[in-house]
Amino acid sequence: MTTSPVQKVDAETWIEDLSICDALLTAPPGCGKTEHLARRAGMLVRSGQVREPRQILALTFSNKAKANLRTRLERELGSTYWRQVCVMNFHGLGLRLLRHHGPVIGRRSEAVLGPQRGSLRSLRRQICDEFRIAADELDDLIRHAKSGSYSDSEVLERLAGSPAALAYETALRRDGRIDHDDAIRLGLLIVRNPSIEELYRRRFVCLLVDEVQDLSMPQFELISGLGLGRTVFAGDRAQGIYGFAGAAPRRSTRRLRHVRNKKSHSKPPTDRPQTSWPS
Repeated sequence: MTTSPVQKVDAETWIEDLSICDALLTAPPGCGKTEHLARRAGMLVRSGQVREPRQILALTFSNKAKANLRTRLERELGSTYWRQVCVMNFHGLGLRLLRHHGPVIGRRSEAVLGPQRGSLRSLRRQICDEFRIAADELDDLIRHAKSGSYSDSEVLERLAGSPAALAYETALRRDGRIDHDDAIRLGLLIVRNPSIEELYRRRFVCLLVDEVQDLSMPQFELISGLGLGRTVFAGDRAQGIYGFAGAAPRRSTRRLRHVRNKKSHSKPPTDRPQTSWPS
């Protein structure tokens, strides 16, 4: 199998390039990475690369980052940017997959109740008080058990060693709810179905992923099949702030390069956004 070499170019040059391929946009804080993602989307729309509605999927980690990206897209494409670009966070993507395709993993789509912070916080506090366990410890146990494409039964097996975590999961399922880790886990299970993966590969021409350093491995795996050969990742490993939530900037970066089956030996990025992409 032959692979394309990695080229390192100035982001301004890359924005105007008409080819759609994988790219990694890196720069220190405040250098316009999100702005460059929006400009890239604008170029794809204006050049005719995006012909059908909502063919660009833009993903962020947090709601704050999502709002920021929407602002930049509106500035670039106008108030109707949403006609070309679908913007959501990773948990929203997982929940959307579950609501549209839940039956492929045995879930009733109409019965899906998404993560609700208030209810989850209340349940966690109740479990911590009852079992005298620290909230951070409970969170770590649950996140570890759900960190991958595990089935519901496999999650219960992985929680079996912790009465507190098992009680949390039992209460969650009794009430027909899911938490944020479930949204990613179940979405990942769904996109592992070849028909679903192909459906979304046909739907989206390009994926834009902001703040890649905040991705956990399950979040990265959620989009790796959908966006292979067409994803722009933007971020700075030094900016990672979501380690407590499972973010793995070093592992995500290594995995990104591994999945694309290529390596870059270029110098570290300068204070201007730079992009690597296969020629």
